[in-house]
Amino acid sequence: MNEPLLIIEAANTDDLPLRFRSTSSPLANDSGKTPEMHGFSELRMSGSGQFSQRGLRRIRREIGDTRAIVVDLRQESHGFVNGIAVCWFGKHNNANKGLTSEEVLLEEDRRFGFLKDAAAFNFDYLEGKSALRIDEPVVHPKAIYSEQEMVLQEGFDYIRFFVTDHHRPSDEEVDRFIAFSTSLPVSNWLHFHCRGGVGRTSSFMLMHDMLRNAKFVNFEELLRRHVLNGGRDMYRLHPDRGNYKNAPALERIAFIETFYRYCVDNQDEFVTTWSQWLNTRQSDINVKQS
Repeated sequence: MNEPLLIIEAANTDDLPLRFRSTSSPLANDSGKTPEMHGFSELRMSGSGQFSQRGLRRIRREIGDTRAIVVDLRQESHGFVNGIAVCWFGKHNNANKGLTSEEVLLEEDRRFGFLKDAAAFNFDYLEGKSALRIDEPVVHPKAIYSEQEMVLQEGFDYIRFFVTDHHRPSDEEVDRFIAFSTSLPVSNWLHFHCRGGVGRTSSFMLMHDMLRNAKFVNFEELLRRHVLNGGRDMYRLHPDRGNYKNAPALERIAFIETFYRYCVDNQDEFVTTWSQWLNTRQSDINVKQS
């Protein structure tokens, strides 16, 4: 696969998106002791895979009439055509890997501009990735929106963090997220999403929880409560060696462990950024080695 394919990710139905869960939902029962729940329901957040326009309206009905921010975790180009969720899917869903956030937005604008100007266009179909198949061309009139445009139109606020699928976030995006998360009033609701609602969504929901609760809840309990809430079990469910997802999955596990230590170590309400803390730790390592 060279040129990314324009595929459908979610039909415009009233269904909740894939893997929807929220911190107000009951936890699953794993026959073990109930995990430490300090601060969990107060987080006021949910997560899922990609939603359609009507799917976002369904999320609104689930979370209620409250100020809500959609936290878009996708680096890949994506948006909406007549309420249907679409994306340009490249090899391993990494079509924009290596691009800056500014370059991603320019590329996305270019692709949407083509769709808006075209008299007609077709969706591609990719087995195992497309949510449905539509063989007829899309013709005028057509409503084409970026995610930000559609989300704002539906009455949500919006922020985007550019994370490559299957990978941990860059240090720059981690710094941006910490500044965002720690500046929010606790009354805000956050809805995190990526393509499938698995890796990136689980990581950022965990990070938000850690920023609030790492000093009160140990690492294992934090992970367990997110798994029982519907998040990814990063330790037992990562790909086998030889799978292209294996190395980035292990890097993401190491990142989450280190991020927890950052949250526990912090003594200044996160004025010390993640990047600054990492540099200090590297300096300490260098001193010990010398």
